[in-house]
Formats: sequence, C-alpha cells, structure tokens
Amino acid sequence: MFCRDPLTASLVPCTSGTPVCPAGQVPAAAPATGCVPLGVPWHCPPGFEVDSTKAAVAPAPPPCKPDPTVCGSDEYGGVAPAANEVFVDGNAPAGGNGKRKTPFDTLQQALAAVPVGGTVAVAAGIYSGNLTLNKAMTLRGRCAALVRIDGGKGQVTLRFGQPAGSVVQVMGLQVTGARGGLFAQSAGETVATSLYVHSTRFMAVAGLAVGGKLLLQDSVVGPHASDFEPAAIGVSFEQGFTAHLQRVRIGGARGNGLIAHDPKTVVTATELLIDSTAVADSSLTQGNGIQVQDGASLSLTSCRLAANRSAGLSTLGAATQVEARGLLIDGTLPAADTLQVGIGANAISGGQLSLAGARLTGNRTAGLSVVDVDSQARAFGVRIDGTRAAIGSKGNEFGTGAIAYKAALLDLQGCRIDNNQAVGVYVADGPVLVRNSLILAGIPGKFPRTDATGRMLVGDVILADGVVLARSAPALFDRVVVAGHARACILADAGHLELLSTAATGCHFGLATQVGAQLVQKSVLLHGNTVNFSADGGLAVPTAPQVAIAGAGD
Repeated sequence: MFCRDPLTASLVPCTSGTPVCPAGQVPAAAPATGCVPLGVPWHCPPGFEVDSTKAAVAPAPPPCKPDPTVCGSDEYGGVAPAANEVFVDGNAPAGGNGKRKTPFDTLQQALAAVPVGGTVAVAAGIYSGNLTLNKAMTLRGRCAALVRIDGGKGQVTLRFGQPAGSVVQVMGLQVTGARGGLFAQSAGETVATSLYVHSTRFMAVAGLAVGGKLLLQDSVVGPHASDFEPAAIGVSFEQGFTAHLQRVRIGGARGNGLIAHDPKTVVTATELLIDSTAVADSSLTQGNGIQVQDGASLSLTSCRLAANRSAGLSTLGAATQVEARGLLIDGTLPAADTLQVGIGANAISGGQLSLAGARLTGNRTAGLSVVDVDSQARAFGVRIDGTRAAIGSKGNEFGTGAIAYKAALLDLQGCRIDNNQAVGVYVADGPVLVRNSLILAGIPGKFPRTDATGRMLVGDVILADGVVLARSAPALFDRVVVAGHARACILADAGHLELLSTAATGCHFGLATQVGAQLVQKSVLLHGNTVNFSADGGLAVPTAPQVAIAGAGD
C-alpha cells in the first residue's frame, strides 16, 4: 500500500498513521487531494451495457453495446421544435421541410438546411454517411442503439471541417462502415458524446489537423470490420492535434488501440479502457494498446489496458512523453503464439515514461522495460507482478518484472515487484535507482547454457534472482528489501553497486558479486540466506531478453 510523501509529493510505502486510499484506489496527483481509481471503475461507459452474446478476451471484460433503455419514448430524444432545429426521419415521406411534423428523410438535406449554431435531430433509422459537417452545429441522434450512420464502402462516414473557433457537437449515434468512422480534419473543436464507432476498415476515429480539438466521452470504439485493411488502427491523433478521452472504451481494434504521434500532438484521457487489440497484418509486430511516438505527449488518469498484443503501452522516440496515474496494465499477450513479447509498458529510442500509483500484472517477458540511450522509465508507487515468459519461449524463460539495457535509465521508488518469472529487476549497461521498494520472491525460469564462444552446453541454468546487474550497470539501492529468491537476492556481475539501508534475506545467496563488481555498502543487512555473501561466485549471468518493439510504420 502506498501513500503520498508530504515532503516530496511522490508515492512511498505507507507508514503507521498515514491516511491511505481504500482498496482499488491510489492518491490523486498533487496538488489535488483524495484518491482516484486504479484502472476504470466500470466494464462499459455510461449509456452502454455488456453484450453477453460476445466472448471476452481474458482478462478483459466482455464487449459493450448501446443500452436501449436510455433511448426514451420521444422519437427525437426530447428535442423540441424551434427556429434553429431541423428534424430528420429516414422513414418519413420524401419532400419534407425539416420541421418536426414534416421532417427531411436524408441527413444530406438536414445538414444543408441547418443554420450556424443549430441542431439536427435524428429519429431512429439507418442513414447514409460520407458526410461533412463544416459549420458550428449539433448533430443529435435519439440514441446510439437506434440511430446508425453508415459509410458503406466510402472514405469517411463523418468528417468534421468546421473553421477555427467553431464547435460541432455529435451525440447518440452509431457510426459504421467506410475506411474511416469519425475524422476531425480542421482547426475547429468537436465534442462527441455517446457514440458507438465500429466496423470501419481503416481508422475508427482520427484527429488530423494542427490546432484541432476533440472531446470524446461516454463512447465505445471498435471492433474493426472483418475486411479491415493491413494498416488498420483504432484511434489516431497526429499533426499537432489535441484530444481528451473521458469514459471511453476502445475494444477489439486492429494494429493499435490508440496511436499518437508528431510534435505538439497532446492526448489526455480519464477512465479509458483499451482492450483486446489484435494485429492488423502478417508482420505480427503490432497489437499495442497504446503507442505514442515522434514527440507526442500522453497523460492518463485511471485507465486500463487489458489483453492487448505486443505491448500494453509503448513510448517511442526522442521528446515523446507519457505520464500515467492509476493505470492498470494486465494480460498483455504476444503478437502471435510464437516467441514474441507481451510487455506491460515500455520506453524505447529516447522515450520518457512516468508511472505513479500503477499496477502492471500478468504480462509477458517484462512488466516494465526501458531500452536505448536517453530512454527513461520512472515508476512511483507501482506494483509489477505475475510477469511470465513469452509463449513458445523454448527454454529461454524470462518473465522479468522490470528490465533496462542499452544505457537506458530505470528509476523505481516506492515499488513492489513480486511473483515474476526468473528475475525481479534486470539491468545491463545503464543506470538504475531503486528506493523505498520491495523485490520479493518469484518463480524460477531457465535459459540455455553456453561457453565463451556461444556454443551450447548440456543442461539449462535455472534462474530465480531478485536483482541482476550485468555489464557495468551503475546501481543505487536505498532502503530496499530483496527477499525469498531461490538463487540470488542480488547478483552484481560488473560495475558500481551502492547499497544503503538495504536488506537481502531468505535467498540462497544474499549478495553475490562477480569479478569486476565495485561494491559500496552502508547499513546493509544480509541475513537468513544459505550463503549471505559470495565474491566471484561464478553464477551464470543471462543475456537480456529482446524487449524492443518496432513502431507502427517503422
């Protein structure tokens, strides 16, 4: 259990008398007080219900569908006649004038007739899409269960082209068909509420303009159509677009659930659930829940990424920044049932990742990984547990809690790392800082034995270590407990290791150093191990598993 440190505002293990959040919640970001949910507190957002006819991809909840009970009895959702109101009913006779009693029978007529700032009210029915909304207005369907706009084999079902300073609101609709569902392609602002966007072939939702803004709330996106394109993506923001998602579920998308790229692209999300993303093409390198790249920024609060492929959250490229609080990433799977990764969260090629009050559980190969010079992963009050080896690992069984290599920085504060496979924390080449944390017992893994030339030897090495520091990784452990590992609590192969007020207990080797390791100790407890300290113990140090994931389009 973790609390906010009143002096530093970071998350640290709670002490007696410290106010704590209830189960399933974490402290809100300073300067705010109170608590926020860990993950999302619902299976379906408001206005939607569980679709019991469709199977879930564990551990994700079942898919959602629009809830018909919110439709009400009024055919236009309660919109009353007024000078700036235009009405549409696809079942009305042709020749109507847009009044409530004599409505238009097509959306094209209504969009042409509605004045700036007016409302188009839409009755139940299926309407032809490939429409452009190019002025300030409201498009309001009776409810998403009864009103559908379908783009067929066209390009974009609903396109937004309103000028800068104008606001378009859309609500209570299903948006289906076409290559794209809902595309914001101007510097105007779009507010989208209670939408069900699905069965598109390429992108369901996209923001594609400098200065453009989108608020998407209480909505469900996905899955793609069965004839999806090879480069399909669920939701995409680029070109300096700004988007906020609130109480949104993106389920069953292809390629990436959400992707943000380009400098000045800013995405924020509160209570966002992205689950069951699948690969989109034969390369089998995608299926990410979220991918942020090329200098974009993302901020998440109380979100969940469940049962996605390759990576739950991927931060890629210099100047790319991701911050998350109350994030749950669980059950990430490999892209295919072969030797593929299924990482919880990663930062590569200079990406900057910061997690606070999060949990990464039940992922594959690594719960948290950071790779490449200038990449950074910082975790405050995070639990990483239940990581297992990749499916089809064939004797190279890594299910590491946290891993860093190629000069990347790993910073863990107030974290609990437990029940992972083979190694709790593995660092090679780059610096690692671990403070106020617990690294507890996991389950053994194994990897093949080789000689100095790389030739395979008979028998596997059984790996069950708390911490492995390889290839001159400088490390600082301050107020850390490492306990219960079957091989070594701490294994330092080379480089500088500084231990301050740290305990290693209940392992076979408490602290094992190899030739070349430089050790600094102060107030260190080595107790209850079979061998408390071993210098040049000759323990095998495994090569780091491959955890880098190529970005979309790379």
